[in-house]
Amino acid sequence: MTANMIALGAVGVLSGQVEPALPEKALLSRIPDGSEKMNIAAFRRGVEEAEKINFAALPKSVLSEDFI
Repeated sequence: MTANMIALGAVGVLSGQVEPALPEKALLSRIPDGSEKMNIAAFRRGVEEAEKINFAALPKSVLSEDFI
């Protein structure tokens, strides 16, 4: 489940459609008791890593014009 949380955090940032605080609140209501700390940490790590991506350095064929 932790890998899913990392991916969810990253996809939220990369899509530009989701404010990270919103899914975090929803996740807290659905993840198993006792795993909240680990899963929220994983989600936040996905957000942090996605925010490090330098879109300007990616090949143009990978990006749509919206990101340039």
